[in-house]
Amino acid sequence: MTPRKVKAWRLRLDMSQSEFGTWLGVSRSTVNRWEGGTQAIPKMLGVLWGSNKARDELIGLLCAD
Repeated sequence: MTPRKVKAWRLRLDMSQSEFGTWLGVSRSTVNRWEGGTQAIPKMLGVLWGSNKARDELIGLLCAD
């Protein structure tokens, strides 16, 4: 997963960096570093987002709130 894809994912979910970080269990500054390319992005994020089923379920859970 690339910094650009992390940001696109967050924006698709209509979340701020802080909200996205809370949802993933990390700080806003971690999300900022991922998107800025200054901190390595955990491979698990790519695995989660790469799975259509997992992605659709995650988006569905967020939209239900």
